[in-house]
Amino acid sequence: MKRLAIYLLVVVSAQALLYAAAAALPAWRLTLLHFDPRVGLSALASLVAPDAFRAPAVWLASGLIAWIAVSLIVSPDRRTLLNYVLTEATLTAPSVVVIVMAYLGNVSRSAAFWRGEVIAPVLAVTVYSFVPAAWALALYVKGGVPRRQRDRPTAMTVAV
Repeated sequence: MKRLAIYLLVVVSAQALLYAAAAALPAWRLTLLHFDPRVGLSALASLVAPDAFRAPAVWLASGLIAWIAVSLIVSPDRRTLLNYVLTEATLTAPSVVVIVMAYLGNVSRSAAFWRGEVIAPVLAVTVYSFVPAAWALALYVKGGVPRRQRDRPTAMTVAV
């Protein structure tokens, strides 16, 4: 489970670097948008704030995932895994909708967003969201925590 947490911290760090680069380099903002795993969240945030990369929602999403990753390191348990899977599903759903809409809405090369450009967001969402969520779900289904963690006395078992 600590490997998953480390993977999540690396992914969140890369995501924070992407947002910082997009905020610092306005000329590259649209190009960097292709690699944003939270492109759907950015699209929703841009409805409220004109500058989606500076919107608190995308930064808070990264912070939330980082907090869950640290929680997995400090006290790994099934509840934290389930919280991560549900959080990731909630944060990824808008991205999936935006990617599908971009793919279906632009059927030719003459469109503003060519179908081939969807490859980068799909890869970003896969690496940043689908892979760790599937990994966490597999850990959750299989039991989640190592045996030695489950056998450790807790406040409830000591009180009984």
